[in-house]
Amino acid sequence: MWLPSRLWPSDGGFTVYDQAGNVLRDCLLDGSSVRVRPPRELRAPWWTAPLPPAAAAAIQDAVGADVAAGRLRIGDVSAGGDGTWCIAFNEAAERRGPTVLLGSGGRIEARFCLDAAVLAYVSGLAHHEGQLVMADYTTRSVVSVDTCGHLRWRYRPEAEDRYSPSACALVNGEFLIACRMSSRVTRLGPDGEVRSDEDTTGPESVASLAAVARDTAVGADSASGRLYSYTLTPDRVVPAELWHSLPCPPTGSLSFPRAVVPTGDGVLIADTNHGRVIRAGLPDESSPDGRAEVETVFRGGGWPRSVVRRGPCLLIADGLESRLRTVDTAAPGRPVSDLPVHDDAGPVRLGDPHHLALGRSHYWITDSELNDVLCIGLDGRLQWRWTTGALAGDALNNPHQALPCADGSLIVVDSLNHRVIRAAPGLRKTETLIGPGDVYYPRFVVPTADGWLVTEHTATIAAFDRRWRRVGSLTLLPAGGTRTVHLIEPPRAAGTGGGKLYISDYARGIVYVADV
Repeated sequence: MWLPSRLWPSDGGFTVYDQAGNVLRDCLLDGSSVRVRPPRELRAPWWTAPLPPAAAAAIQDAVGADVAAGRLRIGDVSAGGDGTWCIAFNEAAERRGPTVLLGSGGRIEARFCLDAAVLAYVSGLAHHEGQLVMADYTTRSVVSVDTCGHLRWRYRPEAEDRYSPSACALVNGEFLIACRMSSRVTRLGPDGEVRSDEDTTGPESVASLAAVARDTAVGADSASGRLYSYTLTPDRVVPAELWHSLPCPPTGSLSFPRAVVPTGDGVLIADTNHGRVIRAGLPDESSPDGRAEVETVFRGGGWPRSVVRRGPCLLIADGLESRLRTVDTAAPGRPVSDLPVHDDAGPVRLGDPHHLALGRSHYWITDSELNDVLCIGLDGRLQWRWTTGALAGDALNNPHQALPCADGSLIVVDSLNHRVIRAAPGLRKTETLIGPGDVYYPRFVVPTADGWLVTEHTATIAAFDRRWRRVGSLTLLPAGGTRTVHLIEPPRAAGTGGGKLYISDYARGIVYVADV
């Protein structure tokens, strides 16, 4: 399966990094069409390919050890035709801002670490005449800094909480910005002034942009495997599909699905970017296309990240509004209400509630922004929290899931500490089940009859036995197919029920169903 995740200008066109095959593909432009050459083997990290060889060597000397150790991860790279370049690395622990290096030829001329208050994460990068423009979809903003890292300007639309800038390119003196959660394209002038900002008919998950002509850029939609052109006219940006012929997985109608909760008669799915929760029946093998019946059980905006069901009632975690919402699916009109979290002192603030889990008479909340796990009663009253209890000394870093067990213990996926830990019954001490040597950036744990499955940042599903010894990695192979699905990002959620494993493909808008 082909997965175009990065691209940059090259002689006669542009070069694409195919993440699935870990190869480079040179693309030649011929008017409105493109000719893709056979793949070239990649013997070094992809980000060395756009740079002069001497620059790649200098960067390896400067940060290679941190990259190899997993402390730094590539954000993006920008190389100019005049020999200048810049490259940004994101910190794996996300405790500081990105590290940026600038240079010319084989010489590093500046290195600085951005203040996290200026920029938290680099997903797209362009540089021009002493300024660096960077897109950060995590904070939904575009910023410009000078060559010392000082903020020049910031663009973040007011009341635009779904703005998700992911890629940028310098096109004819303007900065073109594309998004990863919508077809929106923004044109910014050198001083950050908005010259156009519109939803287009183009792709909704752009991973990379590159200028290929005076008024034209190309973009890679890694979810669908398509390449697009963007033509700049005086008042708008016109996208057009440029190429799509290599095999790639299909895309679905969901938009960034998060929670996947089997219910016996189907599965609940948090369709996050559409602001809804749906119930999908079990796939009907007798139907012509094998598709399941789908019903919307909640549509209330926000970003529903997780959902649990207790009888006819649903509890939904809204990551955008940082709140919990309840839905009575049995009552007429399915009324929706908030469930405020509180204690004796008053309201308890949530940050980004990523995951919910059911207890016997309570709920567990995993909050990745607060680095916390909370236990609340059915009325929302706070009963316990990680950061103020006996476990506070074992600090979490961006936890994604808490899984209560029948013996009273609690399994926690501590993502940016690269571990899965277990809090013993009584919640007074912890043990590490798997650590950094066993898994990288784990996101979700699913129990199986033989052990455990763990989704991790390598976009694989790691398999462990009952004693938490790694026994292999699983990939998805479509029924009747010969090519496995290369996951762009680690599954944010999974679930088992009725002998089936449900896995959400966050980027492609699909939930896969597999036998276990």
